[in-house]
Amino acid sequence: MESIEGYRGVPHLVLPLLEDLHSQTGAKVHSGGKLSSRFNTSSGVRQGCVLASALFCIAIDWILSQVIFLSDEVQAADCFNAVSNAAAPFGLRMSWTKSKVQNLGSGLPSSSLSVDGEVVEGVEEFVYLGSKQTSDGYCRPEIMRRIGLASAVMSSLRSVWNNRRLCVDTKVHIYCALVKSVLLYGSEAWTLLASDIKKLEAFYLRCQRQLLCVSWRDHITNEVICKQTKLTSLTELISRRRTSLVILLDLTQLSLHIEPCGCRRTFPQEGIRAPAGRDCQIVPGKH
Repeated sequence: MESIEGYRGVPHLVLPLLEDLHSQTGAKVHSGGKLSSRFNTSSGVRQGCVLASALFCIAIDWILSQVIFLSDEVQAADCFNAVSNAAAPFGLRMSWTKSKVQNLGSGLPSSSLSVDGEVVEGVEEFVYLGSKQTSDGYCRPEIMRRIGLASAVMSSLRSVWNNRRLCVDTKVHIYCALVKSVLLYGSEAWTLLASDIKKLEAFYLRCQRQLLCVSWRDHITNEVICKQTKLTSLTELISRRRTSLVILLDLTQLSLHIEPCGCRRTFPQEGIRAPAGRDCQIVPGKH
């Protein structure tokens, strides 16, 4: 913590508290119904501590700030070694077997590298935080993967959809909680094409028909199916998810203060005029 005090602005008064909280800490191992003797720990954070996530983020930010990221693949091994060396003082070790090298955007596919005697595999697609990241930047492989995962969940709940004792509202709630959540995971970041939307909507309506136990032989239109389930289209749902990440500022609720030569007057947002021939300063105001 002392090495990152000035870099991340950690208050000086907080450092002694953090040091006292983690000094002389130890642990015991429970195995086979027995508890081992206590041993001291020199790195890490206290288990269950509310400060653990904040301390880890501060350490990771400092580690990444010490590394110069390069676009040249030849020098990528040196960059990985720099990350490993910067993380060592914090007791962190890189797992190169779990790490991958991927070239995003244009260029040739990344090749495997050797770091600290271990091979870092070069890949063209990689599942990160539950989403598949491809080198070309398109989200179609992730969409097809999501459709497959949601289809597997839909098939596992076949006994629920065929249960005549459950009402439609109950089935819809189960569908939204277990199937739709899997299908739309990470959809806020999708770059959708018209063909992708058609595939998603087709699967979405097929699930609703299976939920209502309606076959294509029944000749029931999609509009009737949507009225029975009361579910909105996937395009609208994805749009809502995207807009929910944006904080909108209502400018109609703001007023501005114009201060010409020391006197203050409040003007509404619309039709603001400054006195002619006088220097004015505009600052945010309150109602």
